[in-house]
Amino acid sequence: MYKQTHPKTFSQISQTKHGTAKPLKALKAISHSCSVVKHPFIELRIMDMEEHPLLDTVFSCVMPYIHDGDDRNSLSLVSRKLFELDRITRKQVTVHVHYLRNPSHLSERFPNIESLTVIGLFSESHFPRYSISPWIRELVVSFKRLNALCIRDMHVDDEDLELLGSTRGKHLRVLKIEVGCGNRVSNSGLVHIAKYCNQLRTFCFEDNYIWGYKFGNCLHELALHNKVIESLHFSTTFDHIGVNDLTLLAKNCSKSLVSLKISPCSLSKLGEAFRHAVRLEDSDGAYFDEDDEYVGFKFPPNMRCLGICDLSVTSYPFVLPLVNQLRELNLLEPNCQCLLIERCPNLEVLHTEDICGDRGLQVIVQVCKKLRKLSHLGRVTHMGLISLAQGCCNLEYLHVTLTSITNEALECIGTHLKNLGDLFLILGKQDGITDLPLDNGVRGMLNGCNKLERLDIRLCPGGLTDMGLGYIGKYGHNLKYLILENIGESDAGLVELSKGCPKLRKLEMQSCPFNVQSIASYVFKIRSLRYLWVFYDGSSCLCFSTKLSDKIIVKLSICNLKHLAIVFGLWFWECLNVWFIGIGFEDTQKMKVKIPAAYFHLLKSAYMKDEVDTNGQWNYHLYLLYELDGITRKQVTVHVHYLRNPSRLSQRFPNIKSLTLIGLWYATLGLRIKISPWIRELTVSFKRFNALCIHDMHVDDEDLELLGRTRGKDLRVLKIEGGNGVSKSGLVHVAKYCNQLRTFCFEDDICGNWLRELALHNKVIESLHISTLFDDTDVNDLTLLAKNCSIRNLPVTSYPLLLPLVNQLRELHLPFSYSFEPRCNCFLIERCPNLEVLYTEDVCEDRGLQVVGQFCKKLRKLTYGGRATHMGLIALAEGCRNLENLDVTLLDISNEALDFIGTHLKNLGDFRMNLCKEDCITDLPLDSGIRALLNGCSKLESLNINLCPGGLTDIGLGYIGKYGHNLKFLSLTYVGESDAGLVGLSKGCPKLRELVMMSCPFNKPSVTAIVFNIRSLRYLWFCNQYGDFVATRQDFEASLKSCVLLLIILVFSTFC
Repeated sequence: MYKQTHPKTFSQISQTKHGTAKPLKALKAISHSCSVVKHPFIELRIMDMEEHPLLDTVFSCVMPYIHDGDDRNSLSLVSRKLFELDRITRKQVTVHVHYLRNPSHLSERFPNIESLTVIGLFSESHFPRYSISPWIRELVVSFKRLNALCIRDMHVDDEDLELLGSTRGKHLRVLKIEVGCGNRVSNSGLVHIAKYCNQLRTFCFEDNYIWGYKFGNCLHELALHNKVIESLHFSTTFDHIGVNDLTLLAKNCSKSLVSLKISPCSLSKLGEAFRHAVRLEDSDGAYFDEDDEYVGFKFPPNMRCLGICDLSVTSYPFVLPLVNQLRELNLLEPNCQCLLIERCPNLEVLHTEDICGDRGLQVIVQVCKKLRKLSHLGRVTHMGLISLAQGCCNLEYLHVTLTSITNEALECIGTHLKNLGDLFLILGKQDGITDLPLDNGVRGMLNGCNKLERLDIRLCPGGLTDMGLGYIGKYGHNLKYLILENIGESDAGLVELSKGCPKLRKLEMQSCPFNVQSIASYVFKIRSLRYLWVFYDGSSCLCFSTKLSDKIIVKLSICNLKHLAIVFGLWFWECLNVWFIGIGFEDTQKMKVKIPAAYFHLLKSAYMKDEVDTNGQWNYHLYLLYELDGITRKQVTVHVHYLRNPSRLSQRFPNIKSLTLIGLWYATLGLRIKISPWIRELTVSFKRFNALCIHDMHVDDEDLELLGRTRGKDLRVLKIEGGNGVSKSGLVHVAKYCNQLRTFCFEDDICGNWLRELALHNKVIESLHISTLFDDTDVNDLTLLAKNCSIRNLPVTSYPLLLPLVNQLRELHLPFSYSFEPRCNCFLIERCPNLEVLYTEDVCEDRGLQVVGQFCKKLRKLTYGGRATHMGLIALAEGCRNLENLDVTLLDISNEALDFIGTHLKNLGDFRMNLCKEDCITDLPLDSGIRALLNGCSKLESLNINLCPGGLTDIGLGYIGKYGHNLKFLSLTYVGESDAGLVGLSKGCPKLRELVMMSCPFNKPSVTAIVFNIRSLRYLWFCNQYGDFVATRQDFEASLKSCVLLLIILVFSTFC
């Protein structure tokens, strides 16, 4: 937040010369003009345009200085006024044509743009897929202020260039055309550009695939009509006439020509052009021919960037006078170039094919300390890469071809190259990895290079495992472009990759061991992903392109149509709205792909509908999204106290496969909501249903019998937690009829023969979670079950059985057993360095926490039932900084301990603290500690504090409301002093959903009247010495309506 100091007047802001000062001061003014508007669910800070008309001037000053497209997109979503200002003031737009097929939509959205970049897409045959013609026709009519146009990978004809030059030629200042094979541009089209576009400052024409194309007299026309050109970039071969025309152009534009890049042309033929182009700073594309004459040849005096092919040692005398002023050097020839490079101390950009290996890199390290961009195509080893990373710490771009690579080299990159944004590592040898795999090196590199946006790793098979892919997903926070070759082991790597990379836009994979099903299922879970290219089976490729905004666009470019059914079957149903590009609906119907009629009808109506941004069209899209969500929703969680009628759920989501039902639990009344009506609805509806989870609901044996008899064969997952009323008879029905269960979880102490029935009827169970005391019979049944099934989760309680596994253990549960005394678990814990989840009731108190903090550095979740003090909590916070979930029982607590948690545990999301002794708080009250905890743990969503009386005052409750921005669950015991604390709490916690208060000095009317001012609150449980009660927002609103109605009746009766 900006400091609350008043800026200058608006006229002074608009007259500020420096671009950075305008937005800063204007935004300060905005911060004073904000009003808070409360929403039923969230609290938004918005600008009130009606009350502050001068904000129009502020925004008019701010908008022109915001050039980043993502920043502008975010601002345009704040309010309608900012949306309109962005529409009017946007000057530069980049369009990927496969996302926007209709150019008129762009002209309506941004009518005043001055610079436009249009990017197409290549087909499998490397021909441009889209034509530029409709865009040129739109430019002629709209975009009156356009002066810069860049065309990439589009199909361009002579007629397009003729129309562009004859209509908009006088206005164009920049024209760049970068195309591949398949375009139809000839000399005629370029002549029209040269003749009519006589005010061009930058003209670029690059053919990426065909060299040797001769343009005739187009260059001559350009030299005659244009005298202001500054940059000229051509990919063509110049003959004798072309060189004369280039000399004439350099003579006429001697005062303006700064950059000249041509395709390979002898350096000797450019002598006359260089003699006239006295201001030339950038030259690239020429080559040195030793057979030519170079008498009197010299480079222009201001040369800063130089690119020469075939540069031999005999040609160095021409370049040596420039070495101190060169900032960029391009040497595309495989020979030793150390002699020249070591004389260029001010280089910032270097492209080289030096063949000296590590020695060449050492020369670069010793001389080029200012280097920002390096492309080294000569093959080097990991030792040269290490020396490069240690010497050139300012590198932002690194492209290197290697013969060997190690984890140490990658970690060295992460340690030293903090500004690295682009990294390309190509392993030239199949067996060039010194230590396999490179997982730790990739993790260290991504951890250190936090500005990395583009990563290209091409290794040999086995160079990076699934764990390495997981590290890319976990630590690649800013990655936008990712290219992988020979990476991964199985589909599990794709799953881990898809969990991260929140900004990834483009992904290319070559020779990776993944199949099409996995790609279609997992990769597009990266919500930001726009483009995917996979080289599949060495020949065919599968190309997707998505845009996840108000609609999803899917482009399928498939060489082998047999993949289409796989894609539709596994990934297509996750989309909300789909447009097909390049595949007609009639063709789709002929491919024998099973598409349900409801989907096909919705998609076809969406495809045929014109995309005009009107209110009716927007409402249509919203309705379409609503219907598609109803059809495609697979998993639903229901809080039953909000939805009492199960039939409404079956009507809204008829195709769900997984259902979670959550009831309410009362301390005195037990479970009041029954599962029976939901079981009856499940037997009739939800035909695709296969997973059921029941929490805190009343379950009877009859319910389980009905569920087992009717839907037992379809169930794969059944979890029952906190459900009373069940006996062994109900479990026997589940065990007998649900013979395809993969996961069965039941938390209650029920013995009997149901476990034997499960062992006899089920041979596919994978996870079995039951909480009961086993006798000998139960152990025999469990043995039979383990023999028949491939169970993945079974209890192991003996240390000798665990010791061989300690290095691979990720999760360890050591709970208290009622048949034995609590024991010391330090001996086992200190031998498990890779633990991520630990549950223990160790009796060593502070020493136990110190052992955990010292040995379990990767710990994410800890439940510690052993009673420790605040000193043990401090040691834990200092040692285990990756903790996300912490549940601890304490003998005493202090502000210092809470402060340490806020300082070190930045990822903490769930914190439970239970104080087991009265009068055991070291320093009263804990208000400042709670403030520091919430300030530091900004991700905290669940907070459970069980203190003694006086542990937290009303000020502390106010701190919870003020700093608990992300809290969703809050449980407080012995907290507060008066109703003023409740008022302070109710002013904040904008995301709070559930609140539990026990033994707090408040009464029921105060709690219900004040706490429900938190708009997001859904559930309240309040308990003190006078009793307890549970209230939901529905109950509160119903009682409020009743009070209002009663008041109206009393007033009416009084007047009558």
